[in-house]
Amino acid sequence: MLHSGLRDRLFGAPGTWSIRRCADAGCRAGWLDPQPTAGEIGKLYATYYTHAPEANAATAELPTTTDNDSGSRKAQLKKWLARLMPWRRAQFKTGLFHLEDLPPGRLLEVGCGAGQFLRQAGAAGWKAEGIDFDEKAVNAANQIPGVTARVSDLANAGYPPASFDAIVMNNVFEHLQEPAAVLGQAKRLLKDGGRLVLITPNLDSTGHAIFGPDWRGLETPRHLILYAPRTLARVAKEAGFVRVHAFAALVDMLPFMIELSSQIAERSGRTPPKAGRHAGKISALKTLIGIGRGEFAVLVAEKAATA
Repeated sequence: MLHSGLRDRLFGAPGTWSIRRCADAGCRAGWLDPQPTAGEIGKLYATYYTHAPEANAATAELPTTTDNDSGSRKAQLKKWLARLMPWRRAQFKTGLFHLEDLPPGRLLEVGCGAGQFLRQAGAAGWKAEGIDFDEKAVNAANQIPGVTARVSDLANAGYPPASFDAIVMNNVFEHLQEPAAVLGQAKRLLKDGGRLVLITPNLDSTGHAIFGPDWRGLETPRHLILYAPRTLARVAKEAGFVRVHAFAALVDMLPFMIELSSQIAERSGRTPPKAGRHAGKISALKTLIGIGRGEFAVLVAEKAATA
């Protein structure tokens, strides 16, 4: 048992849950216990941020982990590090959710929300498409010139095989009841050599180590399965993806996650732990050199070319 007696301190879904964690060193996935049935899932989102009239910092959508400022000193440093350590190239190519090194093609974002990322991708030359369960968010995305969005999940979207050059899921994978099936669907929809990018809260993160049951990344009970980089690598390989890279995100989200997690701790009647003033900088530096535990885990993988 990793955590027990958890309640929804963000959106007030009724119930009490635990989080269990796989003991297999090659897995280390966490999962919500009990798991909701298919008919119960909708109840967990009744007051979710996409439906609520207003939200504060703690109840806001988890932040993006992309870095699109190609002219910044940080971006230049990452380009230099990518050349210096080519085996970690995928980790340093963070722009456009790790698509910056690809020629623009047809892109699908699963869980596109109001289309903020699709707007960026379209401006970079991609044919940007998205799906989401939230009708209001999809309507907002469709107001963006060049963006196409629809209300659907991946299984029922009706796309033919080999439709996309890239598929992105940002803060989506942890919400899925059947992640292996979704990976299979994504693989079917990608062209040979197409890229899959998953971004999800990192169960091995510094923030989780500090805050434990109050860590914002848990989001009980909507995060059904929780991942670490090694977990993402394993499930991607089991699904048949190749050139699999899984790592902690470079973009430093620890200060923001400390703020959100502190609010959750207070709502739980606990005094938030004091994180060191330089914890964020130290975590970011460690992640940069490959030993860190950033707040998000990232998977970058490809569909194998057929013979």
